[in-house]
Amino acid sequence: GNFNESAERVLMLMEPKLKTNNATVERAYAYDLPLVPMDISRIEQVILNLVNNDLDAMSGREGKKIRACTFLKESDGKKFVVASFSDNGTGIHPDDMRKIFDPFFTTKGPDKGTGLGLSVSYGIIKDHNGRIWAENNEWGGASFFIELPIH
Repeated sequence: GNFNESAERVLMLMEPKLKTNNATVERAYAYDLPLVPMDISRIEQVILNLVNNDLDAMSGREGKKIRACTFLKESDGKKFVVASFSDNGTGIHPDDMRKIFDPFFTTKGPDKGTGLGLSVSYGIIKDHNGRIWAENNEWGGASFFIELPIH
């Protein structure tokens, strides 16, 4: 599937919620990306999860910004499509970084999350022989990366 199209579909679907939350989206897509063997609906579930997490992380902040970025990466003769979804929220505490993909781990209140979103996302990406990870970014928020092999 075309990763950019999937990202765009999810962002369009979320447009009303993004507007309600006064969040702007910056897009930085590489337009010459090869197609990725992927289960489109499951990958879009992951993107939806990440964008929802971005919104939650920026809760109560001014100037909410989400950056969706895609690029091609080559490593050891293999090619990957890499996507990142970044926010300018509070970032991830170093102690939490290694637990964020654990089932039921959440930093949100009991009414806000089950702690399953990232765990499920991790499983979906793993099923695609890909990788998913997080890093704190220069805005003080978090960036989530998805790397999917092209073949």
